[in-house]
Amino acid sequence: MVKPAPEQPLGQSLASSRQDMSILRAERDMFAHPALRCVVCNSEMVREEIVRYYAVPRDKLAVIRNGIDLQRFRPPAAQEREAARTQLDWPQDRTVFLFVGSGFERKGVRPALRAFARAALAQRALLVIVGHDKRNIFALAIVFIITYLARASKED
Repeated sequence: MVKPAPEQPLGQSLASSRQDMSILRAERDMFAHPALRCVVCNSEMVREEIVRYYAVPRDKLAVIRNGIDLQRFRPPAAQEREAARTQLDWPQDRTVFLFVGSGFERKGVRPALRAFARAALAQRALLVIVGHDKRNIFALAIVFIITYLARASKED
């Protein structure tokens, strides 16, 4: 779902391309269609955004969370964690914040980078971003990573 900015009316926001505008129109038309009986949302956040941006009644929105394989996705044992950090050349003593996905602008990578930098977390934590984004937010990430690496090399 392309998310309109809260302070702007629908269709005048993050939708900067024709494709985004087309998606917003299609979503608006779909959510307003009189035959709409139910929309399955994968989180409460998505449900609330649909209510907020498209005024769909909550009773037409069902939340069914994405399933996960609990055998594969589980906290690692201490030795697994240590081995993974060694393999990835990540510090053993720092907290790792991991962002995996795309659509960085929409999902908040820029504020995460800024918050990480402002809080001087580079001394205590590692921010890892994996994925791609069409809006070139990587420029900010690269500057941040270079700054982090420069600081880390001065400390050694």
